[in-house]
Amino acid sequence: MISNGRIADALVDAGHNVTFLNIEHSISIKDFPTTKKAKILTMGRIPEQRKALMSKEKTVSLHGLFKLPRLFNSYTFFTSFIDINEQVFELALTEDKRLIEELRAEKYDAIFVEQLHPMGNAFGQLLGINVHFLTNTCPLIENVARLFGIPNPTGWSTKFIRKLYY
Repeated sequence: MISNGRIADALVDAGHNVTFLNIEHSISIKDFPTTKKAKILTMGRIPEQRKALMSKEKTVSLHGLFKLPRLFNSYTFFTSFIDINEQVFELALTEDKRLIEELRAEKYDAIFVEQLHPMGNAFGQLLGINVHFLTNTCPLIENVARLFGIPNPTGWSTKFIRKLYY
């Protein structure tokens, strides 16, 4: 979100009309700095059970911080991450239908999306935006690399796992 906020600010400085659309997910945009210059719209909300789960995940993450990783830990974390994305996306779609129609009427030229939240690409499609820019501030996820035809060899994983466990 920070990098997208900086991109939005740079585009505003260049004279563009920029709207920063935030889909509430884990940390409310009220508590997280993004753009200082673009118009900010927020969709969805963070359900109370999601806030409680986030608190629990932080505690579990801290307890496991110095333990050796297990093979399927990242898999189970990532699948829960996808489930949460689906829940907040559905919440935003069902509770903010009027805002979606208003955004669709704006006829935006492009959308910048983060690879970790596939909702951005879905919203781009929903709003009829044909130009998508992928912003990335962490290692490229395998499925995203494949979508764009970017070589992303995973041959390191066997050697890495062997080093951890043997």
